[in-house]
Amino acid sequence: MSHTSGVLADFADFITQFKNFVCGSVSQSYLCTGNGTMTLLDPRPGILSEIWTVAATSATNFTVTGSVSGAQAAATVGTEYDNGFVRFLISAGGTAFIATDTFTLTALASPLASTLVKTSYTGTGNGVCTRLSGSNETITETWTLTATSATNFTVTGSVSGAQAAATVGTEYDNGFIRFRLRVGSTAFVATDEFVLDSTRLAAGGQTWEVLKDSDVRTDFQDVTAGYIGAGNITNETTGPFNRRVYFKSTGLAGTDDIYHCLSSLHSSTTYFNVQLRSMTAYNSSLTLGSQAGVSPRVYMILNNSAAANPYRFIANGRRAMMFVRLGTVYESGIMGWNFPNGSPTDYPMPYVCGASSYLYTSILSSQGNEHRAFFAPAGPTASGVNVQTATLNVLARNGSSWLAVGNYATASAAQGDPTTGVMPLRMLAGIGSVANAADTCKQGYCYGNTDRIPRPSSVFSKYAGFKGCYGDIDGVYYVSGEALSPEDNVLDPDEIEYICWPSTFYTHREAFAAIKIA
Repeated sequence: MSHTSGVLADFADFITQFKNFVCGSVSQSYLCTGNGTMTLLDPRPGILSEIWTVAATSATNFTVTGSVSGAQAAATVGTEYDNGFVRFLISAGGTAFIATDTFTLTALASPLASTLVKTSYTGTGNGVCTRLSGSNETITETWTLTATSATNFTVTGSVSGAQAAATVGTEYDNGFIRFRLRVGSTAFVATDEFVLDSTRLAAGGQTWEVLKDSDVRTDFQDVTAGYIGAGNITNETTGPFNRRVYFKSTGLAGTDDIYHCLSSLHSSTTYFNVQLRSMTAYNSSLTLGSQAGVSPRVYMILNNSAAANPYRFIANGRRAMMFVRLGTVYESGIMGWNFPNGSPTDYPMPYVCGASSYLYTSILSSQGNEHRAFFAPAGPTASGVNVQTATLNVLARNGSSWLAVGNYATASAAQGDPTTGVMPLRMLAGIGSVANAADTCKQGYCYGNTDRIPRPSSVFSKYAGFKGCYGDIDGVYYVSGEALSPEDNVLDPDEIEYICWPSTFYTHREAFAAIKIA
């Protein structure tokens, strides 16, 4: 599992940063006589961090050479090119290309193409090294972190050499690796040493594939540029959209087919939102709403401010989680597969797709049931099958319907849903009453509990075909907010670090999730 963090430039930057994280990125520069163009430029699942030289040998042919991958098959003008690392199309212009005309491509790999693990520690201090993750340029090598004082460490790669020093308590990213050193009850002393091993995985590891990006391609069935009409639900459903990107991931072992879609849409002044949807298959000739097994629409509610809006993405080959803080509002989203409690024949496609709202008309200040968090969903409890009534939706094992999940009916009553929900439940009123589903949820009750050990989250249902507990939400745990604040860190005895994230607005103790960082 890998993670990244940063600050969004604006709401439209969300999809760009997410795509760069799970798929990698590639950009171009051009020095030539011919005035043709390179378009449809996109990373492919095998992308490595390297420089590609695409050089003309004639008006219609180009050699393609990677600084790491070496010479690849030649490219032909007018024919879409894909070598498994990068994809592009070179088109002729009014002035023909000549030999030596050159496109230079800068490719950066996804952190999901690598791993980073701690292999040893020797020293006096009992602090820990957490949040380990590969980065854009991770290669296979050994890293040595050596203390020079209680708060500083040198960082040296066996191949990459000496890098910038690391400071205890500050997240570190040198382009090759990411980590965070945490102080313990006994301070570090000079010569205390961590050894980390980074590995560049074969065939891109768990890197996602970008299938189509409307900022890159025009051959979409369901995307036109523009704004949604304020209050116009028809436009929200059918477009126009600012951007739409379809993704495919292949699971932890690279053998699954998991489909995802992000869309950005906004009005000129009011709505600046990102829509999350999942599918069981992808057909490029169909609109999003017609894709096989497509989930209901859920949204992360953003804004268009240039103010600092910090984000954090956490992903692997099965699923991705997305978090953005906008002032004092905490948005969250998830799409992909969870860990099912049944066998593969019970749940062959254990999808989970959720976000902070199920209405595109929500704005950051919306405090109704429609604006919560995927791990603490609210919504009506009357019907959960094929009805979009809550913020977390789980695909049934037969692959033909989605189950809407809602932990409580109203913000004031905060009642546990007696049919379907996420455990442990948020329940404030009358534990022990039938109305609050005590028969199902009593063990999940955590209000008033001061235990700060993260508890696994699970989706349960009484609906036929779901076999009680559907499965665990990968990387999402519950923790009491007693003496905690949003974005505080929690460390378990196994040196696994979590970041506390509240349900949209809530800052009191029963509304926190502990999100596993790495």
